[in-house]
Amino acid sequence: MTLAAAKGDAASELMLGQFYLSGRLGTTDVSAGLEWMQRAAAKGSAQAAGTLATLYLTGEMHVPRDPARALPLARQAAAANDMLGHYALGIAYQEGAAMAVDSRQAWYQLALASRMDEKHTLHDVADRMSQAATQLSASDLDELAAKVDAVLK
Repeated sequence: MTLAAAKGDAASELMLGQFYLSGRLGTTDVSAGLEWMQRAAAKGSAQAAGTLATLYLTGEMHVPRDPARALPLARQAAAANDMLGHYALGIAYQEGAAMAVDSRQAWYQLALASRMDEKHTLHDVADRMSQAATQLSASDLDELAAKVDAVLK
């Protein structure tokens, strides 16, 4: 895997980055993990872009929060219909991270991510959707749910 990453294979770069961040290589190296994942994202890996965006927004895995870096990565990943890209955009809209708060867009992006989450890895997505929903009318929610259905059918 390290050799494939060094040769520029985006999938290997993503995996190596995740290994560095998680400590699966014996020690945690946030800097190296972010560098490898950024390389994969720069090659067009939507999964790497979505993962990075989420990490920069949430600060998980000891990654410093950086909404300004997260937003273009989230947009890149969401444009490729990546689950984490939609999730990250939902968080950004909900928190007003490097953009204005927009509960409609937050709920919509989070709903897309939730529907794509077949392995149930997004543990707080339902809570985030509920928080966004408190700012919306029933007709807003119906309209947005229909939009999600149309996109994911």
